[in-house]
Amino acid sequence: MPPVDLQDTPDRDGRLTAVLSFLHRGSIQFLRGKNREQGIDCPPSYLMAIAAEEGMSQDELSRKLRIHKGAIAKMSRQMEEKGYIERRPDEVDRRRYGLYLTEKGRAALPLFCEAEADLEEVITRGMSEEDVERFHELLLLSADNLIKELKNGKEGNE
Repeated sequence: MPPVDLQDTPDRDGRLTAVLSFLHRGSIQFLRGKNREQGIDCPPSYLMAIAAEEGMSQDELSRKLRIHKGAIAKMSRQMEEKGYIERRPDEVDRRRYGLYLTEKGRAALPLFCEAEADLEEVITRGMSEEDVERFHELLLLSADNLIKELKNGKEGNE
């Protein structure tokens, strides 16, 4: 994903998709920069998902993150080579490999949380506490609506 052009501010003509796209791209750029400052070179969502359910398979992670299996397999190899995770064979089904964080992977988690807190502060700067709570509620409602729509088979090709 190319860096967000700081001159490329979102349209103010009511196009919600333009604002959402800008927030998404800008957030990724912000978090990557924070992670780079800490010497971390892996996607936070990947490690945080594994931390939440260590031992899950690549297929399970693919479904959880809604990322193609091939991309998860490639990411798993890279993260294993970089020392963030290890893949261990399942004790019952030796064909299945579970994903586990290493010490290096665990050490990255609090840094991700700190970077996310910094991003949240930037995004909500100038909002009252009530505004932030309402903003969060509305984002969750929007996410729920989209999840329901996608589950109804209206998501297009993956």
